[in-house]
Amino acid sequence: MTNHQLSFVCKKQWHELAVTSLPDIRYCDDCHKQIFVVKTEAEFLAASALQHCVAISDSNGFIERVGIR
Repeated sequence: MTNHQLSFVCKKQWHELAVTSLPDIRYCDDCHKQIFVVKTEAEFLAASALQHCVAISDSNGFIERVGIR
């Protein structure tokens, strides 16, 4: 899933975002938005349709990029 274009790539890393009660959602104190981990094409498309900020995870669970489509 690494070949998706994001219109904005955040400079923050996943570990710099505020932890929430849900393991696949973090909060950005700078832009005041939730960031959702996406692991599949379907999750990426669904989050994009809702204009959610996303953290793209690879097959090993490593967060590759944070941004919005």
